[in-house]
Amino acid sequence: MNGGNVRKVASLAGLLGLAATVAACDILPGTGPNESDQYQFFSEVTLPEFEQLVQEGSARVEIVLSTEITAFSTDGLVAHEVEVRGEAALEDEEEIVGRVAELYPEEGYLMLELANMRVGFSEETTFRKGDTEWGREQFVGHVTELLALDETATIKAERAPRDLPQDPNDSTFAALRISLISAEHAPKIDINIDLDNLLINDSPPPDGWVHTLSRRIELRMSDGITTLHAERDDLEKKEFEGKVNSVNTTAGTFQLADGTVVRIVDDTKFAYETGDEHRLGSLEDVAATLEAGRQVVSAGYGAVEGREPLTIAAMHVVFEIADPAMEDYEGAVASVDEMAGTVTLENGIVVRIADDTEIKQNPEDDRYLTSVGAVAEALNAGETVVAWGEGVVEGEEPLTIRAVCAVFKLVPPPAEGFEGEITAVDPDAGSVTLSNGTVVHVTDATVIKFEEGDTHRLPSLQAVADVLSTNTVYTAGEGVIKQEDPLELEALHIVFEI
Repeated sequence: MNGGNVRKVASLAGLLGLAATVAACDILPGTGPNESDQYQFFSEVTLPEFEQLVQEGSARVEIVLSTEITAFSTDGLVAHEVEVRGEAALEDEEEIVGRVAELYPEEGYLMLELANMRVGFSEETTFRKGDTEWGREQFVGHVTELLALDETATIKAERAPRDLPQDPNDSTFAALRISLISAEHAPKIDINIDLDNLLINDSPPPDGWVHTLSRRIELRMSDGITTLHAERDDLEKKEFEGKVNSVNTTAGTFQLADGTVVRIVDDTKFAYETGDEHRLGSLEDVAATLEAGRQVVSAGYGAVEGREPLTIAAMHVVFEIADPAMEDYEGAVASVDEMAGTVTLENGIVVRIADDTEIKQNPEDDRYLTSVGAVAEALNAGETVVAWGEGVVEGEEPLTIRAVCAVFKLVPPPAEGFEGEITAVDPDAGSVTLSNGTVVHVTDATVIKFEEGDTHRLPSLQAVADVLSTNTVYTAGEGVIKQEDPLELEALHIVFEI
């Protein structure tokens, strides 16, 4: 079933770059799967029919090269199979798959075993192995090591399609992306061509050549080496995409969230590379992933088999493990359950702090708390704590979030300004009483605003007491409310002035 790879996997919304080709009526009798579950998405064509398809304009061809029969070809390249795809495939990225023969990092290219074909790379080229993106130096170092050990390095080089097919004698292939892939992949060239790229031999064999990238690839149908296939135009093709709701491995089907049923057949091609941690290569893997509580999304296209429900036999498909839904949260902390490792916010959101939750802080600011226990202690002391961050949604009622990251911060109670004439002072109790009855407490943390040499400002409560009997002293500042009636404030900052 893993017969190939979907090209141009850029996003799920346009995952395959293939517009639906709708026939005038439903699928014709006899075009479905046979008893061995082979689905004839492509039909075999003759060389004149192949030539006719190319004469109609640019065509996308996928040329799988023979790994055994090379003695006949001047360039050592013989086609094992050539597939002509629909017009929409012209927008897919072009690619070359082959084994690396030599590497020239300073010159910016590598040479493949495919008739010494060159693949160029530059600062704009990205490199990957499986699901991991590599830097240029890492890629070069790894391939250099493999070549030194006489081991195989197979790559897939991709580039954006040309507006017009490349001149047959132009050997340039500047890669947008180069991926290290498993050695089991057959060498191939997937590229747009037109009639200039097709040469017919009047005295076969070979029957003709596909001339591209300055290489001639032999077509040898008459001696049974090459087969030509074209995508059938009598099938109603349709794209699909969405979240996978369920899998039936016995029936070989999966159902999307919108009810669409997609069937995997022997000819289905998967967009999957060995080592890609986010991609899945079989229905069994999809089923196991769903059973583990993770989400899977799928996209692809295929032939319509039924209407109610919409049923599609997949030609190409990709399964990708979806990142979990993330949710932001913020609010004042209402309560803490240290045993469960949760904090409940005043807005009802429950935040679970797991072992891998990153609790962020500012080491230079002691208002940041670093554990659920510290939050509980602060609440028990009557302090206000706010929390914010993001995490994975675990439940809806109440909204429960397993925090990926969290911030807990102490928030002082709201401050209130004060001013007025001082009518009484108690240095021992550390307070002054204003003419309006407000009591202001001065603590060691209170900032008393005073500068040496200022004859109108007083530096302390004792200085206020020393002059209050003979002078009128005013005060102003800002403090935290300790009591409402009568109003008592704990001063954050204060000024005493004669």
